[in-house]
Amino acid sequence: MLCSWGLFGCQNDNHGDVGDDVAYSWHYKNLDSTRIYAEKALKVADGKDAVALNDLAFVDIAKMEYGKAEEKLKRIGEITDNQIELTIADVQMMRICQRRSLNKEFYDYYNSATERLKRIYEDDDVLNDNRREEYIKRLAYAESEFDIVSSTYYYYVGLQDKADEALACIIPEELIQIDSAQTANYHYNVGADGDIRDLRRCMYIAEQQNLKFFTANCMQALAENGKYDDQNSKELAHEALLLFEEYGDVYQIAGAYRTVANCMIAEGNYADALKYLKKALNVNPRIDFAPDLLASIHERLSVVYAALGDMDESLYNRKEYLLLQEGKRQDRFLENRLEMLEKESVMRSMWIMGVMSAIVVLALLLLLFYRMRRKVEKKNEEEGYAELQRLKECLEQLTEEKSAAEQKLADMRKRNEENRAKINLVNSLIPLIDRMAHAVERRPLEVEYIKEITDEINKKNELLTEWIQMRKGELNMKIETFPLQSLFEILKKSKVACQMKGVTLDVKDTDMVLKADKILTMFMLNTIVDNARKFTDAGGRITVSATEKEGYVEVSVEDTGKGIAAEELPMLFNHNVHDNHGFGLMNCKGIIEKYKKVSGLFRDAAISAESKVGKGSRVYFRLPKGKHALEKHSYGGMRTMLMMIVLTAGLLTSGVTKAQTVEQMDSLAVAALQEGDLNTYEKYNTAYINALKEHSVDRMLPEYCRTMQEGATNKKISMILLIIMLMSIIPLYYLLVWRFVKKNKISRKGIADSIAEQKILAEMQEDECRRINMEISGVHVSNNVSDNCLSALKHETMYYPSRIRLIADALNAEKQADVESLKEMISYYRSLYMILDEQAMRGIKKFKLNMQGVTVGQEKILGDSVMTEYLFELLGNPKDYTAKTQEDYVIIEVKHVELSEITYLICRQIVRDMAEMSGRRACGVEITDDTEETKKNVTIKLPRYGKV
Repeated sequence: MLCSWGLFGCQNDNHGDVGDDVAYSWHYKNLDSTRIYAEKALKVADGKDAVALNDLAFVDIAKMEYGKAEEKLKRIGEITDNQIELTIADVQMMRICQRRSLNKEFYDYYNSATERLKRIYEDDDVLNDNRREEYIKRLAYAESEFDIVSSTYYYYVGLQDKADEALACIIPEELIQIDSAQTANYHYNVGADGDIRDLRRCMYIAEQQNLKFFTANCMQALAENGKYDDQNSKELAHEALLLFEEYGDVYQIAGAYRTVANCMIAEGNYADALKYLKKALNVNPRIDFAPDLLASIHERLSVVYAALGDMDESLYNRKEYLLLQEGKRQDRFLENRLEMLEKESVMRSMWIMGVMSAIVVLALLLLLFYRMRRKVEKKNEEEGYAELQRLKECLEQLTEEKSAAEQKLADMRKRNEENRAKINLVNSLIPLIDRMAHAVERRPLEVEYIKEITDEINKKNELLTEWIQMRKGELNMKIETFPLQSLFEILKKSKVACQMKGVTLDVKDTDMVLKADKILTMFMLNTIVDNARKFTDAGGRITVSATEKEGYVEVSVEDTGKGIAAEELPMLFNHNVHDNHGFGLMNCKGIIEKYKKVSGLFRDAAISAESKVGKGSRVYFRLPKGKHALEKHSYGGMRTMLMMIVLTAGLLTSGVTKAQTVEQMDSLAVAALQEGDLNTYEKYNTAYINALKEHSVDRMLPEYCRTMQEGATNKKISMILLIIMLMSIIPLYYLLVWRFVKKNKISRKGIADSIAEQKILAEMQEDECRRINMEISGVHVSNNVSDNCLSALKHETMYYPSRIRLIADALNAEKQADVESLKEMISYYRSLYMILDEQAMRGIKKFKLNMQGVTVGQEKILGDSVMTEYLFELLGNPKDYTAKTQEDYVIIEVKHVELSEITYLICRQIVRDMAEMSGRRACGVEITDDTEETKKNVTIKLPRYGKV
């Protein structure tokens, strides 16, 4: 029963079953509907519905948001032990790995899914319950999806026999009765290689069930296989594209654009084919995570550019295509991993049996030891030990209660601080109401002034109900390969600013290619050049150049300005702004640090400076090199034909190795491409790809055999060590018993002392718990009273500013309107507001802060630890901040903070209370605008611990 619970339990008590079924039924109809129903099911289950998470991961994979999908699939392992849902999660990870050509990781998840399915088959009898039908349906989906994803993977790595074997495991006649969508999936995968019958079966099921995904896939497959004339194939491809766009699958949309382009290539319309291929390449940046798809697009671009006569672009795209093919190669030794793991599993089973035997023996020995111990305890110190144990447990319980109470008190104090901030906001409205009351008494009547005041009051009233959650922004990067000269050309246009100052800007032309974010690189260039212009006098010179190093390109900006002293140079990129060099250079350093976190490709990325006082400075940064386009081959005309004949003859030579054959196939394909013979190109390119996959043979098998032999030897040694360990238990046990008898001769006086000590500690903890609970009661009452007062004030007075505004509008429109009614309304509003405000002031209680030394960064402030923690929590728990001393204060600077107005008011209230408790009134919070519009820079002044 326990095993059965582990296999199929923990499914959240059917909370979201209805939503799960509906979400699954929309898988291949509409992704947005799948997401909506899955999210509803997940919400009903409080985020613990494994089926809903699998459905949402399915949508993310279709949208090519693989990171989000992986997060959801990992959560499944945390919330459930249901082996069927865990198998489906493994299969979805297999699909992600297949799409991203992560071969090693694919096999890891493949093996995991295989083991889970074996476990499910072994315990199949557990399906004889009231949820059997549901489990059978999910299991059928898991099995068929596992075989289909495995077949797809084997197909793309060139193992056609393995791909056919995987699909042969599916029995469509049985599957159609359980899951028609998976049946359509099966027929599509069988028919994708050109079997029209299976494609028609898939199309029939898809149309019957309204499965847009498979309808579009069948149309695309028919268009690709060329079973129709060019015009019909193109129409089918267009229809497939429209269906994919309606369905929302990013991967398939890009593939459909490529298919339309193929149809146009077939009819010789290369200009339109180029447009569609560019759309395929740019449909979504996330297709960069699908090497197979990206490779096929670059290969088609190579063909189109060749047909259009642009061989530079053609060969560049072919190089990108070949690089992607090379990147997703895999050695077949990975296919042996499962067999190896099964052997290891047998060895582990033997280990487990041995360990279990040892545990049984040890348990028997320990049982005997326990009986002996109990006999000694009963004879000597039974009551003393029992009392001591009871006191220890009591002390542990009191410690846990104290910890829980302290946390509850901290939360209530935070809420109290928020209410105090709200009261201060309420009080800030009183001067506005007073000004409005004075304005209505003046002659002539200042109607517009009254309107302005009511608008301001309304804004502050709205602020009382707004609690905006703070979010920490991220710097988004689009990594691409681009020529550096394109940025240099833009930079040359900024010469006017330099010329106005009398400074010459010299931008050296370059043929370097960078792999980085183009916009951020332009930002760094502009910032560094602008900085150089500021510190270069008239008649000076600024030189921008690029130098190619091993693995990276160094971009340098050199000026003839005043320079920077050696001791100040290390501070140039710090948070501290020096001589207005400032935030620009600091941001440049931040960009470089972000690059390093993004990928190991940027390990050489750096920014630095060199300078001599009076002679000038040089600021430079390093970014990785991009790939140049292939040099244009000098094949042409008769020479090309001769080369093809020579290479073909070379293939027939008996002494040619596999590696040479692969290279010759590539050369033949390139030669045909330059000659414009697309049929010959297709022939040799297909042969080249097949040869490349065939060349990836398993050269590691002998070593793995030796490893397995060593494993067998290690297994024998392990068994011998296990026997020796078991034999050594007897003398060890005797030694333990002897030592135990000796230790039990401790005097009763020692035990009595321990009991007395435990009683004192328990009494102290009890007193502390009582004190904290009393404080909790006081804070709780104060919070509830202030909440009620604030709620009453808001609901009773919120109406009046808008009413006063309406009367004021009427006064403006009708000169003879009743001014007395306006006076009366304002007077009543003021009186009501003052009464309710006074009541709220009485309701809020100020609690004494626990002022002590609290460490902030490298400094120590005098403050309350709970309020200090809450202060940084409101600021988004920043990791990058500075703290420095200034006489009796500590200045904390936090940059790039998303800070709402209400959050600022709470921060200000915390700082005010700390200032009041410490007697240092100069504390405060200062907000300045950041370089980013939605963020702020915050400077906080807090009392320093101790005095200067």
